[in-house]
Parts: sequence; structure tokens; C-alpha cells
Amino acid sequence: MNKERLICALRASPLWLSPAHFAFGQDISGAAGGVDVIWYWRKFGKTQEEALAPGDCVSDYLRHAAPERRSPNLAFDEFWYRHEYPAVERLISEGKYRSAWEHYVAEGARNYYNPAFWFDDRWYQRQHVEVASAVASRNLICGFEHYLLYGVRQGFSPSIYFNAEWYRKNHMPEITAGVRSYPLVHYLLSERKARACPVPFFDPQWYSIQYGGYRPAEGGKPEVAPAYEHYMLFGRRLGNSPSPYFNEAAYREAYPEVVKQLTAGVYASGFEHYVTEGPANGYLAPSHLGHGGVDYAGPAFLQSYEQSLRLHLSQLSELSELMKL
Repeated sequence: MNKERLICALRASPLWLSPAHFAFGQDISGAAGGVDVIWYWRKFGKTQEEALAPGDCVSDYLRHAAPERRSPNLAFDEFWYRHEYPAVERLISEGKYRSAWEHYVAEGARNYYNPAFWFDDRWYQRQHVEVASAVASRNLICGFEHYLLYGVRQGFSPSIYFNAEWYRKNHMPEITAGVRSYPLVHYLLSERKARACPVPFFDPQWYSIQYGGYRPAEGGKPEVAPAYEHYMLFGRRLGNSPSPYFNEAAYREAYPEVVKQLTAGVYASGFEHYVTEGPANGYLAPSHLGHGGVDYAGPAFLQSYEQSLRLHLSQLSELSELMKL
């Protein structure tokens, strides 16, 4: 039952690109019902040795999901999910599931697993208490179901890792209709993802210089990943900082109790902990910058830090200059 509900919510959302009559005409046995034929065909159809017909997308997905880590739709990131939850990889290799998507709709969603880097179910439920109550009373399977049905249309941010309103103001042209009018859909379909960072707290240029941003390649030399993609896949858990304004290593060193929460999987990074509960509990935020007259870890700056995170980094730079005067 949960599988069908979640797939129906996906199909009802702006993240689903296939017309309903076209998608429902496919062989949709099991979790393969989550294959968005139009999206899948546009993404993988041209990679085949022979042209892939739209009607063959479901069977093609079932053949290639496990070995090639192909995602079935725009809303679910197969590669990220299997990297984020290594136990799922083992279950697939043992033959219990054919793909990470199948695991997610079967058991991951109700156990607070996240379908992609940009959605955080626990965070989303904390932001919307009515959603948490509906999940607790089993009127909703998870926060993601609510986001698909309502949140994405209402302009809610799905996590700290995607700021819908900030992205709209900074990266979207004047679009008033169609699926691309939704910030998340626009971002996921954009060919400019490497340059259009969806949050104000991350500095792609600084990060690339600081950490290189390499990701493993299946063969040959490692590939250079877009900075934000590298941070979400590897960097945040490795202790990389998102910008010069937050020193991840120093934060972990200052607060060993945070490290325990990271080890337990409560948070993926010290920065995530800080944004979620740091200021309310008196935690200070160290930076990589020489203070230059600005105490970035002091109470005066901390009072405005939450608002500052919503600003573009260039604005933060201007703010620091003003505070020097």
C-alpha cells in the first residue's frame, strides 16, 4: 500500500514529467511504477547502442538500474542514495532489491531515508509540525509524500541544502508557468547546476580551490565533480567546510558531542548541526577567515548569523567590510 501511495504522490507532483495516460500505459510491475518514461527516455535514450523507444523504458530501467545506478525519475537519485546508505548496496547485491528506488518505496521512506541530497525528511518534519503529526498518525507515509503533494507547489524548501526562495531570486528567469516555474524542478532540469548553487551558504569557487573536488571514476583518471555535488556526496561527511564562513573541522573539535551525533547518523556534518540547533544552544561558529575586526564566533555576529546564511556570499563579504568600520 505504501508503495502505491508514494508512487501516486510522485505522479501527482511537478517532479513527474510523463503525461498520466502515457505513464499508466506501461508495464509497471512493482516499484518500476516509479519510472518516469519521458524523463528517463530524455536522459538515457541517446546513450543506447540502438535508439531506446519510450515504450521500452521500464524494461530498460529494470535491466540497468542495479549495475549502472540509473535513477527512475527526477525526484530520486539512485547514485546518491546508494552512496549515502551503504547497507542498501549490500541488499541489492544480495538480490533482495533490484534497485535503491525499490528499497526506498518498500522501507526507506517510512524509516526517514532521504530520496536525494536536496530532501531531508527529519528536517522537513521539524519545520512543519502538522506534517510530523500526520506522519505520526500514519495519515502520511513520510514528509516526502507531503512535499510531493503540497510542499513543492507551495514553495517550501525541502532541506537546508536547497533554499527554494533564494534559488528563485538568484537563478531563475522570469518564468510564470509550466514545471520549470518551480525552483527545485528548474534546478534539477537545468544544465547550469554546476554554476547555479541552490543555497547561499556554499561558496563553489572557494571550495574548489580548498579541496579540489575530485570524485572517483569508474575507469581512468578521477573526474572533477561540480563543487556542490562533491560536497553533498563526499565533502560534508569528510569534514570539508562549505565556505570560508564556517570552519567544519574547528566546529567538530570544539564540540565532541557533535561528533557523536555525526557518528550516530543524526547529522551529516557539523554545519548541518549548527544550522539546526547550534545558535539556540549557544554553540559558536568558527570561520576560516582572519577576524579583521569581526568576531565571527562572537554573540553579536551570531545574533544575525541565521539571517546571514540566507544572503549571497558576496553580500556576506560586504557585511564583513561594513562591520570593520
